[in-house]
Amino acid sequence: MKRKSIGIVVASICLLLSCTNDAIEVTSVKAPEPIYYNTLTITADPTDLFSSYTYEDTYHGVKPLKKSFPTFYSEEQRHIQWRTLIYDKDELLVDSIVEYLSNTNSMTKEKTLRSGDYYAITTLTFTEDSLDKSSMWELLDKEKMSTAKLQPKGRFGQWYVMSQSSEKFAITKENGARIATKPKPVGCIVYSLWENFSKWDPKVYGDSLTEVTLYTKDVTQSFNLDPNATNRYNMRDEPGTNTWYYQDWMYGRIFELYKMFGLDDDAWSYSYIFNTDKTTRLCFGYSMKDHDGFYGSYGQSEYKTEPGKAYLSYWDYDYIGNPYFGVADNNHWDRSK
Repeated sequence: MKRKSIGIVVASICLLLSCTNDAIEVTSVKAPEPIYYNTLTITADPTDLFSSYTYEDTYHGVKPLKKSFPTFYSEEQRHIQWRTLIYDKDELLVDSIVEYLSNTNSMTKEKTLRSGDYYAITTLTFTEDSLDKSSMWELLDKEKMSTAKLQPKGRFGQWYVMSQSSEKFAITKENGARIATKPKPVGCIVYSLWENFSKWDPKVYGDSLTEVTLYTKDVTQSFNLDPNATNRYNMRDEPGTNTWYYQDWMYGRIFELYKMFGLDDDAWSYSYIFNTDKTTRLCFGYSMKDHDGFYGSYGQSEYKTEPGKAYLSYWDYDYIGNPYFGVADNNHWDRSK
């Protein structure tokens, strides 16, 4: 019995030894890369949102922009909305910062981000005069950098100015990132002044005057935030469209009130242009009661505008055939030349 047991053990050992030359497959599992986090510190300087709009109409005594803008909080109860959108290397939104400023002092915020490469896209806009602090611009399609855009809620008024900046940065295990950003103006302001239109003569020009207007064929709908975009502007119409739209206007009723109450015979307003890398087609015209369309096309031409500048749109009824559009100064009030 013992001999039989010993034989079985010997046979088993031989069987094991005969297998030692076979390949043994080992499945290796790669350990996941560790995820590291660090801090982004970003400082936004809002001073360039409106600092370049310094034009003053000294001839008509209109309150200059350089006095209106700095009192945006104390007199207008508006804030500056600071928004920074943070996109990863795949250009997907991963985080954001939204703050509201009551002055033009720089502000610093921190964000904790995982290691990687990023874009920080910063915009500054004014808020409406409301408790909810809603911006004068609407953010659209923000989830991807390639589709993100800002669209103004209107164009008429000085409060639609906007500035923007973008920076690349990296977060690593060893180092965070520090950014100091100073967004620059995207568009320009148009200061429009109409003078002496209370002298409108129906015998010469027809029925009651309803509007005097600066028209444009080039209305920008929104601004693309992607710094790599070949075109930053989305237009209302395709190039070559023959439709005229308001760039700025004044109702003729204003001039009737001036005449009625013996006020100075001029009216003014502000509008905003932000397709500043393109030429803008503009003209002056007027419309009348019970008539479709407009009349005139005075001063029709193509104009090139630059961001951060103020432009003057001036039309004097006494020299109706000679309006002025150009960089704002006080050298063009005499239209007899």
